[in-house]
Amino acid sequence: MSETKTAELVIDEALIEEIRAISERKQTVAGLIEKAESTKDKVDPDIFEKVLADYRGRLNEIEAAYQPVSEQLCRAIQALSCTEHRLRADGDRIDKKIEEQKFRCMVGEFDDEELERRIEAEQSQLRQFKDQLETIEDSYRRVEAFL
Repeated sequence: MSETKTAELVIDEALIEEIRAISERKQTVAGLIEKAESTKDKVDPDIFEKVLADYRGRLNEIEAAYQPVSEQLCRAIQALSCTEHRLRADGDRIDKKIEEQKFRCMVGEFDDEELERRIEAEQSQLRQFKDQLETIEDSYRRVEAFL
């Protein structure tokens, strides 16, 4: 599989790492907010409000950083989805070609040996499509936690 073709099947690793890092920072700050809110009666209200405002400010900054990366990830997933649909459609066309060749053999146009010869290349391409679809599904799994 060429490098260009492979690029159509995966989401850029740097993008995944960036969204992962942002998500982790977001979870960390959200956890701090939750803990602060659950212990607010143990600290002076002015200090609580100051700390909470700081955490909310951090969370807003993280959200602002998350938005463009999230949009970029959504575009990458959309492109991946288009590739997936194209591969599935191509696979369906090949399945029909194979079915046609089997029918032609069944009615006696040619023998089983000729059938195997005719569908060998088609089956090879189907296996390649299956491998590509598995790569796409792996890409989906890698980012599903961030969606």
